[in-house]
Amino acid sequence: MKSLALAAAASVVLSISAHAGHQVVDNKKTVVPVQEPCFKDHELQLDVFGAYSNYKGDNGWGGGIGLNYFFTKNIGFGVDAQYIDLDTANWTEEAALIVRFPIEGSLCWAPYIKGVGGVTNHDVKAGFGGVGGGVEFRFSPKFGFYVEGTYNWAAADQDFANGRAGFRFIF
Repeated sequence: MKSLALAAAASVVLSISAHAGHQVVDNKKTVVPVQEPCFKDHELQLDVFGAYSNYKGDNGWGGGIGLNYFFTKNIGFGVDAQYIDLDTANWTEEAALIVRFPIEGSLCWAPYIKGVGGVTNHDVKAGFGGVGGGVEFRFSPKFGFYVEGTYNWAAADQDFANGRAGFRFIF
């Protein structure tokens, strides 16, 4: 009996010394689901918006539709068309280079700046160029809301300010 107790004690001592300094690895792994980012590279977006424009004191409301494509998370290109109900009908078609600065966390949002160019038809058809900015809020990686404004310098003395608010659908 004495030798059995001595053998058991020796076994415990050898076992402890064999594992001293070694990390015990548990084969169970915790898998954390990867959260989809709110803003991605290669993003196609459809915009539906309401708009307000001011042409030298001639104010009006309207709306439009647009399509954007982001080549990277930060740089994209967009095209859109809008109609504004002024004293005379006004259609605007434009293209834009967009640079956004995504901020992701518990709230996903992205301030952005844009340069625009296009054609407006208020009294006379005129080309224009402008600059502006806005902010987009993402409710999910597939749906957001945005507000933006631009100031546009147009030929034929047709300068105008434009504001928009709308919904963005991401594909």
